[in-house]
Amino acid sequence: MTRSNPRIGIIETGAGNLASLQAAVERAGRVAVRLKTPQLDGVDQLIIPGQGRFGPVMQTLEDRQWVPALRNWFNNQQPLL
Repeated sequence: MTRSNPRIGIIETGAGNLASLQAAVERAGRVAVRLKTPQLDGVDQLIIPGQGRFGPVMQTLEDRQWVPALRNWFNNQQPLL
């Protein structure tokens, strides 16, 4: 299903300025949803902030059980930034 106003999921990784990122997404006319757990129902696109701190971000994703959900998301060719 394609929405006219996609919901953008922002994964809370403990890195990056999430408030600024959320504001930017909303200024672009999109709905921003901050995600602490890999519950992706109703999300059309994903952003993983904090790639400049890849090691700690990856550890957080593993600790919070995000890796299987992200692999599935990627394998289904869903938008990921």
